Amino acid sequence: DKALVIELVGKHFAVPALEALFFQRRAKQSRGLDRVSADSFQKNLKSEVQRISDRLLSGTYKFSPYMEMLVLKGRDKAPRVIARATVRDKLLLAALKNVLHEALPHEVPRKLPNQVVRDLLFSLAAHADVEIVRADISSFYDSIPHAKIEKMLASRLGCVDTVALAVRALRVPVVPVNY
Repeated sequence: DKALVIELVGKHFAVPALEALFFQRRAKQSRGLDRVSADSFQKNLKSEVQRISDRLLSGTYKFSPYMEMLVLKGRDKAPRVIARATVRDKLLLAALKNVLHEALPHEVPRKLPNQVVRDLLFSLAAHADVEIVRADISSFYDSIPHAKIEKMLASRLGCVDTVALAVRALRVPVVPVNY
């Protein structure tokens, strides 16, 4: 419902909520393309958070390009590409995630992956005649149809600005470290 989403956006993107979220996620903050550390960001927290909130609520927020990080997966395997956002963008993305979780409670799995695996192993132990097939989908994230996600979000949220923000987050370019 659009009214609920607008209320949630106001709640999660307000300056006090963003400040609190920064301190909740402080340990997970790392440098993005702008090379601003969590310590540096914290020194200007009030003005940074106010800037995020103002730009979000006015619809003018622009994401910085994500920094490409390569994680080695082993000999003879292509590295995994990880996209690292700036501290500012991570804070906004965390607030957006909170909005989406509250607005779409039945769409977001609440179990942690480890719990899902534990439940699966327990279920398998009870049924000895079951086999497991393991698969890895190459380029999985690259193949996600953004247009379908946008359409689904638009139909379920009803708030054009929130959908547009989520879609912009999906479409941020990933660039090399020295870009």
